[in-house]
Amino acid sequence: MSLSQEQVSKTRSAIVNSTKAQQQFLSQIPRPTKPHSFDQIQGVHQILQHSLLWAQQPQQQTKGRSQDRHGHIGSAQTGMATREFQGGIGPYTVDLGSGGETHSEVAPNVKGGEDPVKDSSTAKLLLLVQIVIIFCFLIFVSYDDDASANPAKKQDDSAEGDSNSLPDYYPMFQDVHVMIFIGFGFLMTFLKKYGYSAVGFNLMIAAIAIQWSILCRGVFHHDGSNILINVQSLINGDFAAGAVLISFGAVLGVTSPLQLLVMCLVEVFLYAANEYIGTELLKAIDVGGSMFIHTFGAYFGLAVSFALRRQNECESDKEGSSYTSDIFAMIGTVFLWMFWPSFNGAMATGDDQHRAVLNTVLSLCGSCLLSFAMSSLLSADNKFSMVHVQNASLAGGVAVGAVADLMIKPFGALIIGSGAGILSTAGYIFLTPLLQNSIGLHDTCGVHNLHGMPGVVSGLVGALMAAIASETDYGKSLYLQYPARAPFAGSKELVDLRQDLVKAEPGLNRSATEQAVYQLAALGVTLLIGLVGGAVTGAILRIPLFNKVPQEQIFDDTQFWQVPEETDSSAIVNFEPSPSKYKDSQL
Repeated sequence: MSLSQEQVSKTRSAIVNSTKAQQQFLSQIPRPTKPHSFDQIQGVHQILQHSLLWAQQPQQQTKGRSQDRHGHIGSAQTGMATREFQGGIGPYTVDLGSGGETHSEVAPNVKGGEDPVKDSSTAKLLLLVQIVIIFCFLIFVSYDDDASANPAKKQDDSAEGDSNSLPDYYPMFQDVHVMIFIGFGFLMTFLKKYGYSAVGFNLMIAAIAIQWSILCRGVFHHDGSNILINVQSLINGDFAAGAVLISFGAVLGVTSPLQLLVMCLVEVFLYAANEYIGTELLKAIDVGGSMFIHTFGAYFGLAVSFALRRQNECESDKEGSSYTSDIFAMIGTVFLWMFWPSFNGAMATGDDQHRAVLNTVLSLCGSCLLSFAMSSLLSADNKFSMVHVQNASLAGGVAVGAVADLMIKPFGALIIGSGAGILSTAGYIFLTPLLQNSIGLHDTCGVHNLHGMPGVVSGLVGALMAAIASETDYGKSLYLQYPARAPFAGSKELVDLRQDLVKAEPGLNRSATEQAVYQLAALGVTLLIGLVGGAVTGAILRIPLFNKVPQEQIFDDTQFWQVPEETDSSAIVNFEPSPSKYKDSQL
């Protein structure tokens, strides 16, 4: 259909006017200081797109509504719709008018253009918990002699030489600290959309656990005075945090920060109670915490996960890794692998500590090689799996923990580690899917394979080693290794023992078999408290008060974090800014 001369003239006039309006709008935009930044280019491109859309719309005048476009910082407004420009040149407000089609975009974590639901319950509870902890420290906690500026203590140190324990423990404390905050944190970044939460919540609950464990352990180990703290207290705090972080791995991505905070508070108290029962009442030996940390944390977390289970939970396409996220997770693996000898030997001394380091390194080497071997042998295409390497290579550190300071011989450490690597890899391939499909047990990080089963194995090996331990292998230091086997107080046997071993303390005169039974009892109590305590805690966390994560938001950072919009390079691939526009800009 041909157009009249008058229609052609009006069309040309409209095009000229829209072009002038576009140029006027663009003239109000500040010149970028970094013209080669992709963020800046994208920001300019986005504004160009919206201005062109505006120019192409019918320019209908609406009485009482301004058609001006504003250049102040804010958001683009078209009635109820908003659009935030987050390019390198900053956000701008653009009034797109009321006529014609409305174009709007919203932040990716806000659905339907609605404002996100604001919830400050986690922040309020964090404030309350920290205030309570501060008051408890004010009333109950003091420095011990090594950290106190007591004048009498300083005189004794100057006369006898400085006996401060910090130089002996601080290096390994820092190693353990790195494991807790970097090792565990980055190991859990394998989820492609949950990296902020993995590292961030790891930091949050570990910081709470360290403080709370000092108070909880002080309650159970209270001797009538204040709770005295030193660098060993911080190491034990890291151990408690480790147990909670293991449990965190079982429910990673399906719990809110409020649920994690409550879980942390309950678990640390139960952890301290279980540790007291095992070490003080049953007199069990577990230098690397394979029973009291790894086994307890794993089965507590699995019980919480089972109690929180929901139908079709694992059908989210966000529960998966990417090439980049797996690399970040491997960073956590390497840090854990390097520093695990310090974790197992931090609380040991002398030749016990030396053996703990040697046995742990050998066991880790065994589990590392066997995890690679089994990953390839048990896969359909005989290729390695990052899941297996990231986790099963660490299983040797867990499996040797309860016996790391014992005379297990170097070949024994290699056998333990190699067996743990096989068991852990097989668990990821066969057992985890079986438990998921049969009873609906969801284990995000596979803590059952890395911490649970190897921890139980370590407890069983610990009982075996206790049953065969004798003075033939240990000499008189046997009664330092197993204090409960020392003679009763006031007995002639104790007097004779102290002639050869001045440090010997009165014990319970246990036999090797009796000590082995108590080792098994400690393992059983740990499993009982972990499973029952976790199930009860999970039931509590199901209460709506604790902000259950919506099904569509599991394994997604955007529910709780301010997540920047991802840049799609394809959107600007054909956009080439004119160099002349930036010739006067400063880089």
